[in-house]
Amino acid sequence: MQRQTKNKLKSREIMENKLRDQLVKDLSAYYNEIGVNPYDFHCPHMDRCKSKVELQRGMECHIGFKYGEKKKILVSSMDCGNGGGDNIAGRTDSVYKKHDNPHMRGTLHCVRQLLDLSSPEEAVDYMAMTNACKCCRKEGEGVDHLSPRYYRECQEYKIAEYDLLKPDVILFQGERSLSFVGCEQYLKPTPIDYLYTYDDGKIKCFGIECIHPSARGKHYNRRKQFYGEIFPLIANYIKKEWANGS
Repeated sequence: MQRQTKNKLKSREIMENKLRDQLVKDLSAYYNEIGVNPYDFHCPHMDRCKSKVELQRGMECHIGFKYGEKKKILVSSMDCGNGGGDNIAGRTDSVYKKHDNPHMRGTLHCVRQLLDLSSPEEAVDYMAMTNACKCCRKEGEGVDHLSPRYYRECQEYKIAEYDLLKPDVILFQGERSLSFVGCEQYLKPTPIDYLYTYDDGKIKCFGIECIHPSARGKHYNRRKQFYGEIFPLIANYIKKEWANGS
C-alpha cells in the first residue's frame, strides 16, 4: 500500500499545472520573506509567542497537483498539531498520505460535493490547505490547540495566503479557525446558514463555517447534522451561483 501511494504521488508530481507551479514559487518566496520557512524560521513575532511547552516552528501549505483545474477550494485549518512542521512539498506529501485521517473525512466530503468528485484522494488533488497558526505543540507536549493569541499573531500571514491562493471557496475547518484569525470582519451572511461571502478587498469568494470534521461529545449531533443535512444545501446553493456566473 505504501509503495502504491508513493507511485501515485510520483505520477501526480509530473503533471503540468502552471498555476500550481507559480503558486508554489510565490508562496515559497512569501514564507521566506516573512521568516516562517520551517528550515529557516525567524518570524518577527517569535518573542511574543513564547510558550511553556516546546513548539514546532513553521508550517507551509498543501497545494494539490490539480489545484485550479476546477473551482479552487481552500481548506483553512487550525494549527497542524502533534509536532507538524514542513515546507510546501513536505506538507503536500503528508496530506496525500494521510487523506483518510478521521480529521479530514468530513472536509474531503465537502470538497467532493462542491466539485462532483468520486473519491477522497481526488479531492486532495483539487484543494489547497493552510494552517491558521504557523506553529504548534511538539509531539508529546499535549494535544490541545494553542491559545487564540498565537493565531492572532499569524493573522496577517493567513490573509496573505488567501490572497495568493485566490480561492473560490474557503472551508473554515471548525469555527475557531475562523474566529481566531479575525476573519469575521470580511464575512457577510447569505440566505443559507453557515455560508458567507468573504471579501478582504483583494479577493471575493464564498466562506463556509464548517463544524470541525472530528467533533465529538456534545458536538457530535451538530457535526452529523451539518455534514448530512446542511452542507448539501450549501453545495447546491454555491453550484447554482456558479452556474449563473457568480
